[in-house]
Amino acid sequence: MLSYIQTSRRLYSSIPNAKPLLLDILPSKKMISRLLFDYDARYNFNKYLPVIESIYDNECSDYANIPEKFKGNDLLVFQRVLAQIRKQTHTINPLLLKLENDLIEKAAERGSRDALSTLSFMALEGKGEGWSEEDKTTAKSYIKELMELEHPLTFKLAADRELKGYTDSLERKCAESNDTPNDDLIPTFDLSFSTITESPKQLGRAISLYEHFLSLDSRSTIAAAAHRSLGMIYFRTQQLGKSKEHFEKAVELAPSTDNPQAHFFLGLLNETDPLVARYHFQMAASEGFRESFANLGYLELNVFNDLYKSREWFALGAELGVPECIVGLFDVAMRKKDYRKARAIVEKAERQGVSNLLKEVRKDSVELAISEADRIIEVAEEPQARQQSNPRRKSTRWDL
Repeated sequence: MLSYIQTSRRLYSSIPNAKPLLLDILPSKKMISRLLFDYDARYNFNKYLPVIESIYDNECSDYANIPEKFKGNDLLVFQRVLAQIRKQTHTINPLLLKLENDLIEKAAERGSRDALSTLSFMALEGKGEGWSEEDKTTAKSYIKELMELEHPLTFKLAADRELKGYTDSLERKCAESNDTPNDDLIPTFDLSFSTITESPKQLGRAISLYEHFLSLDSRSTIAAAAHRSLGMIYFRTQQLGKSKEHFEKAVELAPSTDNPQAHFFLGLLNETDPLVARYHFQMAASEGFRESFANLGYLELNVFNDLYKSREWFALGAELGVPECIVGLFDVAMRKKDYRKARAIVEKAERQGVSNLLKEVRKDSVELAISEADRIIEVAEEPQARQQSNPRRKSTRWDL
């Protein structure tokens, strides 16, 4: 394996303006291997690497060397791994993003209906470059056929599209006026292709599509994503019992790497049980879900009275740039009556340009911290000032 990598590096270094070696831009082998395991991949990282490199090097052309034993869904699994890493790391590498699209295209060529459905919705939404009107018309025909075949993922992607369209329209209406439109949650049984592709997006239709998908596929990690979306819909519309059920189902069906958002909302929904809430917030934090750090800090501070752990969570969140965690660090210092530390936090927040929230929600406490810190400094400096103003007389041999 090592000699293979070294040979590849020498070949690439001899080509002018060549794009970087795939191994130089891929995430760590450990991270990819863990996700391959989570997604029940049939092959390990070492088996995948030559195939993925061939697709990457040849940019999805017919020259890509893909063994017959690699099915379309095998390629789609690796695409899902790359997509998940992109979400976890909050980074987008254009070359890896193109590789994702190439993997979907190759998977569709190898007969994967999931890939064909994904590609069709990408064309319909205009994701990526080069989609012509003819491509979009062809995509619609594929989607229609797949829905008639009761292909599960097609209904899931249609629901995603419906939900996104509704959310976008909601944001536009809220921007035009301060009134929030009512959420129509009445399920619709009209799930025909023409209704889904042409009519205005509705929240009720998204729910119906997700539920239809779950009736076809109730146990996969994709089903977990559908449960997460339903959990978010019901949380937004204050149907908290239903929301909790769907988030719990999502956590049951998929690993924590897929579910930081579900764990976070379960933390919120279990506020009456601090131990359960703490567990879910910790699971979300372990996957870098920024919003969970402040909740963990305040749980430790106000419920468990552990100032040390509270400060640790707030410090981690502050490092990630979460403004609420800076407020939390200030609250810990005030709880300890460490006014000098509290003032130092205020000053640091001002230097970093993130002091607005702190001064807004803790205005009186900030003023108290500054005044008390000044008083403490004055008291500490008073003996020294007195000594300087009354210098001691130089002693002589006659002093007793």
